[in-house]
Amino acid sequence: MRPETISKRHSDNAERRGERRRRVLKGARIVFNNRFSLLDASVRDISRSGCRIRLNHPLKLPSTFLVAFPGTGVERPAILIWQNGQEAGVKFADKEPPEAFLRLLPDQRT
Repeated sequence: MRPETISKRHSDNAERRGERRRRVLKGARIVFNNRFSLLDASVRDISRSGCRIRLNHPLKLPSTFLVAFPGTGVERPAILIWQNGQEAGVKFADKEPPEAFLRLLPDQRT
């Protein structure tokens, strides 16, 4: 894929989002299959409504799952929007994020 195509794709995705995502590097777990399956991952950017994750292994994600943030007690239901190898974009399926999740977000002033 040509660099201008990649840039356009990412800018198109950003325009469809309701709010700007912030860069982060947070550990996460993808939980699915009635909690019988777990995948380690990292969150690369995040907002109240979704995030971009990077899997530790190139596995195909299911269409719905939980994104859990270890050590915080926070789990959010998610819908897979796109996946390209080990990276994926997800939209959180709950309407309002829990208060504990809001504390995970980077400072919104910058």
